[in-house]
This record gives sequence, C-alpha cells and structure tokens, in this order.
Amino acid sequence: MDLALRGLELKTLDPYLAGWRMRVVPALGHLAVRMITNGAVDRTVQNWIADDLSRSTVKNTIAVLVRVMEQAVRDGIIKVNPARVTGWQKLYKQAEDELLDPRALALPD
Repeated sequence: MDLALRGLELKTLDPYLAGWRMRVVPALGHLAVRMITNGAVDRTVQNWIADDLSRSTVKNTIAVLVRVMEQAVRDGIIKVNPARVTGWQKLYKQAEDELLDPRALALPD
C-alpha cells in the first residue's frame, strides 16, 4: 500500500485511505487482484452511486483503487488496470433523471 500511495500530499492521503478502508476493501477485498475485472469494478462503482455517495467520495475511492491496481501492473501481477473506468459521472445524471421522472426511462408499450 505504501508503494501505491507514495508521492501523495498528506491532505490527500486521509480521504484516499478512508475510501480504501470503507468502500474498496468491503466491496472487492474478497477477490484476489487477478480476479478483479472491469465488470467487477463497474458494478462496484454503480453500487457506490446507488448508495448516494457524493461525486467527490466516489472520485477519491476510484483514485485510490486505480493507484493500487497500477502498482499491481508495475509488479507484473496483472497486465491491464481494470480500475480505469470512464463514464461513471454520467451515471449520476441518469440516477437524477430516474428520480425526477422514472416513467421516461420505461420501455414503450
């Protein structure tokens, strides 16, 4: 963990470690690093958004996960970092739309 978080400012370290302990470990800690896939990370991020976590909280949590998985790439454990997710911020807009008008997302009769 120290290698993955080296170079961070002290004010950034606390939110990252909190995200690691409170969200990443409970959600993905039961999986070996080689078993963490893009799909598992996507589902986990969607669950965090569904739990009404703020964008900042999700961003910090993804950031620490990306750093740890990048260290696994550097160590040769995995070839590609599955935590590099894109488009997760659009899910907030979709969740807001569903709350405002849930019938607009329904399939036509």
